[in-house]
Amino acid sequence: MPETNPLSDPTGTGMSGSEAGRTVQPCSAPRRARVRIVIRDTAFEIHAGLRYRLEVAGETLRGTLGSDGLLDVLVPESATSARLLVWQPRQGTRAREWTLELGALQPTEVEQGALDRLENLGFLEENTAGQEGGALAAYQAAMGLPVSTRLDSRTQAHLDATYHDGRHQPSAMPWRPGVYLDVGPDEDV
Repeated sequence: MPETNPLSDPTGTGMSGSEAGRTVQPCSAPRRARVRIVIRDTAFEIHAGLRYRLEVAGETLRGTLGSDGLLDVLVPESATSARLLVWQPRQGTRAREWTLELGALQPTEVEQGALDRLENLGFLEENTAGQEGGALAAYQAAMGLPVSTRLDSRTQAHLDATYHDGRHQPSAMPWRPGVYLDVGPDEDV
């Protein structure tokens, strides 16, 4: 490694003395946040190669899911919600639609974090106060765990692993009705 001359590089950064003292202007481009979602069907199978449209903060992003079913996009950091439409490969099929709430989830150990994951996995409907025990029992039964309706440490670890990396897949997920629209991927709704 070549040595630097401390007289021509007083900061030790590889910059000359005149460069080291310059003011750097902040980037004017809006800050972006990464959204990563694996799209699965009701049997927890990955949907690969499907067309999607994501509407977020006035932007419309279109594309095709990868072979791993992963939607991986950058969205405005300030966005708090998005609308995702995914089309089956057959022409004339209706889009499956989800409204996404963007932001960080609380840890699984916190009750609200566990409930948010149960809702995202389809075991708990939004705004169903008092149904948490039933949703937890349904998750435990679907995953082959002892049904206790309590968020014990085993269920927490299992829920976290299922949610984050899909290691645990149920034999049969409960069927949940979806919202379907008769529009094509390039049509505006």
